[in-house]
Amino acid sequence: MSKLIIPKRFSLNRPQLLTALANATIQVDKWPRGTGKSTGFSWKSKKISHVMPRGRFAFIGPSYQRLLTRTLPPVIKQWEKFGYYQDSHYVIGTKPPKEWPKPFLAPLDYKHFITWYTGAGFDLVSQDRSGDSRGPDWDYLLMDEGLTLDYFKLQTETFATLRGNKQEFSTSLHHGITVASSQPYDSAGAWISEFGNYYLENGHDYAPLKQQLVKLQLEFIDSNDLKLQSQLWLEILEIKRKIKYYKHHYNLHNKKMTLFYSEADIFDNIENVGFNYIKSQRRVLSDMMFKVEILNSPVDKVEDGFYPYLSDKHKYIKFDNDAIDSFNFNFDELTKPTSRFDGDIDPHTPLDIAIDPGYHINFMVVGQLNTTSTKPDYRFVNALFVKKPKLIQDVVDKFCDYYSAHQYKTVRYVYDQTSTGHHASSKLTYAEEVIKRFHERGWNVEQVHIGAVPDPQERYLFWGVALAGNDQRLPGISFNRDHCKYLLISMELTGVIASRDGFKKEKKWEKNSAFPQEEAPHASDAADTLFFGLFATDMGKRTNTLGMAWSSSE
Repeated sequence: MSKLIIPKRFSLNRPQLLTALANATIQVDKWPRGTGKSTGFSWKSKKISHVMPRGRFAFIGPSYQRLLTRTLPPVIKQWEKFGYYQDSHYVIGTKPPKEWPKPFLAPLDYKHFITWYTGAGFDLVSQDRSGDSRGPDWDYLLMDEGLTLDYFKLQTETFATLRGNKQEFSTSLHHGITVASSQPYDSAGAWISEFGNYYLENGHDYAPLKQQLVKLQLEFIDSNDLKLQSQLWLEILEIKRKIKYYKHHYNLHNKKMTLFYSEADIFDNIENVGFNYIKSQRRVLSDMMFKVEILNSPVDKVEDGFYPYLSDKHKYIKFDNDAIDSFNFNFDELTKPTSRFDGDIDPHTPLDIAIDPGYHINFMVVGQLNTTSTKPDYRFVNALFVKKPKLIQDVVDKFCDYYSAHQYKTVRYVYDQTSTGHHASSKLTYAEEVIKRFHERGWNVEQVHIGAVPDPQERYLFWGVALAGNDQRLPGISFNRDHCKYLLISMELTGVIASRDGFKKEKKWEKNSAFPQEEAPHASDAADTLFFGLFATDMGKRTNTLGMAWSSSE
């Protein structure tokens, strides 16, 4: 096997260069999309493979599926740009060639292991595999998209494993950590920002500067006045000069450590992505998504929204790791959208659906009752949508394609009177179109028509009781964090209006065609129909005294 390395031409942008020069024991990169997290992540993994030959490291993710579909493919692509190729410089999931040195702590099973020709190796560690995080003695940890990781597991299981090969390596990187993450949407990822507390402790409060920076960047992007843009650009550069990221020195258990925490935004990588990319993202993303995903601004949450008790405890990640293993690192197959890898559904029982139909968007939520736990848990397992010019039949097709491997081809279709109206392109009602298309695709449909749209006040009170877990007659509620991203955003962004008739949803975003409709209340309306229709209606609690009746368990 050849060890010839012919790297393709590449250069590091400013954030990547700063982290590379810092060479800190602990590196935390809170950068948004398009800023080069994958390149930096690949660079660090390549580097430790050479400065700590025969070391044992770990790629850590919330799930094995995420590691194989989101973390590894861009890392492997970047390794190739650096001149390192699979089966020549590293192997995945198999024993390395006999002539390669072995890690000091070689695995007994190479199934979830990447071995480099230097003898260094990476465990693929997922937090959803029981016992994975406790692992062997590791020399370095790499965590991609840290906002998705369970910090409690990291603290109690993973960090303690950084104890291997003390006698073998003297580099400052030994027993280090790299965390790469975009801006968290919820409090589960707040621990990432806490690494940067040393700036404030040292008298450098960058928060006001960052707020001003985002304001100027938005104004720059939205302006078509070249003279104004030139002035704004100078102001942006001046603020960036004032925000200086530096390495922090401290002692941990009598060991000298260094920490480098940095943040970035899309303008730090503008030479690679181009201004047209930024403008295009501005057009297709909502203000909130653009500021979070592109400019790295903290999330502006709706205070006291329609679902005030919705929190991180209601979110989960669950995949079928045995099914994932069976594809033996076939990345083309692993990245195809399919329910084959979902670990939160029973393929032998029906799936529940509800659809919020409309001209601009048709949004479907998918759920299933999990009865395997002590208390039944109702899971929102997926959220699918299509936008115009696609129609309601197309979202049914999207469902049928995704669940083609589901063995029990039956859905319980929950709908209210909004689905019994006709749309312009058909003599059939929305509900009839849905049922017809399911039959055409070979699925049976059990209809659950709940009649009139439930009163907003009832829904508000019902969700409050259900999410708070205050009534033992109701199942618990949980949402698949990977598959229900836009449903969760919709619920978290939906405001509440107090009127003479009680609480109502704030619907202004549905009337704004420029606002991404997948983030508007449509998705939450579909969730209302499904959960309220299945449980409140069956319990005979459709009264205006719902909240009072359920103020305590019976």
